[in-house]
Amino acid sequence: MDRHGLSGHFCAADNRFMEKFCKKVDSLKMGLPWESGVKITPLAENDKAKYLNGLVTDAVEKGAKIANERGGKYDRTLYAPTILFPVKDGMKVYEEEQFGPVIPVTTFDDVEEVWADLLKSNYGQQAAVFSRSPDTIAKSIDVLTHAVARVNINGQCQRGPDVFPFTARKDSAAATLSVHDALRTFTIRAMVAIKQDDAGTKLLRDVVKDDTSKFMAYDYLP
Repeated sequence: MDRHGLSGHFCAADNRFMEKFCKKVDSLKMGLPWESGVKITPLAENDKAKYLNGLVTDAVEKGAKIANERGGKYDRTLYAPTILFPVKDGMKVYEEEQFGPVIPVTTFDDVEEVWADLLKSNYGQQAAVFSRSPDTIAKSIDVLTHAVARVNINGQCQRGPDVFPFTARKDSAAATLSVHDALRTFTIRAMVAIKQDDAGTKLLRDVVKDDTSKFMAYDYLP
């Protein structure tokens, strides 16, 4: 792999979180999707690594450092997870929705600063809140549901099962549509109404039982 041409690799952000975080991220195995234990796979776009490289370069030039040892390395479309700290307003990585393994880390003095920052952002997908305080959780939910489409309580931001709506807010919501919503949007729904009496009930049961109607069929397997 080529090493990113930037100086300032470090993993000493004066707190245990950053040390553990850097170590954990660097332990993630990189490779091809079919290889055993691989967690980081190639990017889907040929030029995406160059774009991410530009974000990292811009951040370093404006005062951030690459915090993890493996950060900033890439080979064609395989880009190593790169932790940047401290990231601040004015850096491209702070303002752009990158969809890549570049991890910007910033700090706040008060939780209300976090809320205000998310509310003014052009993007809004998910947020994660970690707290044992019901009051903090309640206030965070009330604020964050206006800034993002999913609030995770004591759990990380992640892809949910398909039964969850695939939603977002602000510019993140462009061209989003869940599988369920897509089927509903492109399907014209039809219904069958029958008189609710003994004769109607028997007739409907006979149709379903005899499997004479494809629309009313319960067996969808070929």
